[in-house]
Amino acid sequence: MSQLTIRNFGADFEKVLGAVATERGWSLNRAAVFLMRKGAGLEAKAGAQPVGNALDEFIGSWSVAESKAFDKRVATVFETVDAEVWQ
Repeated sequence: MSQLTIRNFGADFEKVLGAVATERGWSLNRAAVFLMRKGAGLEAKAGAQPVGNALDEFIGSWSVAESKAFDKRVATVFETVDAEVWQ
């Protein structure tokens, strides 16, 4: 396996690197490889699939009536404050 030395990556990245390593119980090297692979798009969450254009066929497929009915149902759920939770 190849070896790479990286210099001048900054204190902010060092903090993130240390936090990832600590959180996952990894070495700094393993955390650095993970973050670099993730940044390069090579590391994805298990089972995660990019959406891409897979949902394009659904864009604009609702009628005005369907859209209004959806908005009304969502409003009743998400715009109502649960008093018990906010006491």
